[in-house]
Amino acid sequence: MPALFLAGCGLQEELDALDRQNFERGCANLGITRASPNWEQCMLQQQANETYKEQQLLNRINQENQAKELKRGR
Repeated sequence: MPALFLAGCGLQEELDALDRQNFERGCANLGITRASPNWEQCMLQQQANETYKEQQLLNRINQENQAKELKRGR
């Protein structure tokens, strides 16, 4: 079991690195200078946007599951 846990941690680190790269690419495409206050703000804003999208997806899944339960008469 610990090997799976460690593999999961490695996977999460890889996913975080991919997110960071995508955020950096997005800020660079906007012409924002790296290591500037605007760069940091851009990175934070992109992270917030991603978190918002993830929460919206989870909400939608939850609503769909609730609708299925209502159809079943629960």
